[in-house]
Amino acid sequence: MRCSSFSGTHLTQKKTIAFSFQFPETQRRAMTEHEDQIAQYRLKLEETAALVARIRHEINNPLTGVLGQAQLLLREDLSERSRKRVQTIEDLAIRLRDIVAQLREVQKPAGDPHGEG
Repeated sequence: MRCSSFSGTHLTQKKTIAFSFQFPETQRRAMTEHEDQIAQYRLKLEETAALVARIRHEINNPLTGVLGQAQLLLREDLSERSRKRVQTIEDLAIRLRDIVAQLREVQKPAGDPHGEG
């Protein structure tokens, strides 16, 4: 049976521990395949996070304009019917803004509460 070996050292505060492992060739090959899959999944996650960031940006910019204009209109003297329509626009824009903000959570790498890569 062909074997692959792995050796190294592990440093602790008090001593250095030397270790050596031997893996059958099939087990080493399976580990390499798993590492390749993990690398592919990580790349896909990074690509997805980048896409989410672009989508957030592309939605947030015009949405900020729509929300600001609706809020400016609400300061003006409007008929009751127009006021209700503009209020609906503002409410929906705020709802969209909150949904887009939730996408920030999708962007964050696991274990990073600030979304910093």
